[in-house]
Amino acid sequence: MLPNQTAGDGKQRRWDVTVYLTLLESYTELDHVSNNKKILLISASLIALSGSASVLAAPDQQRSSLASQQVQQQVNINNASAVEIAATLKGVGLKTANAIVAYRKANGAFKSVESIAMVKGVGSKTLAKNSARIVLE
Repeated sequence: MLPNQTAGDGKQRRWDVTVYLTLLESYTELDHVSNNKKILLISASLIALSGSASVLAAPDQQRSSLASQQVQQQVNINNASAVEIAATLKGVGLKTANAIVAYRKANGAFKSVESIAMVKGVGSKTLAKNSARIVLE
């Protein structure tokens, strides 16, 4: 990839001229190599550098995604919508979330976290996976 050329992912990257010139100088020592081979070597180096930038950035992105996963979302099952419930609780889809909301409307607010197991589609395994995510107030 040459300076200011668009990469395959659609993002435009601008190569610093000093990087390009440094690579060029390092390959000028190879006087016995033809100019075409020098250009190929420089191009390969630039491609390698462009790939390494994303690899070096990956650990930071992984750390931030791990941190966001560690912060558990919680949902108040006594006033959340079905969409909010389905998005927050593991193993609970929109159908089960709608059943939770319908049960709440028919029977009133849930008195305990365990009482959500009375809803069809919510069993003890689902309750165990989500007990830390469910709040009542």
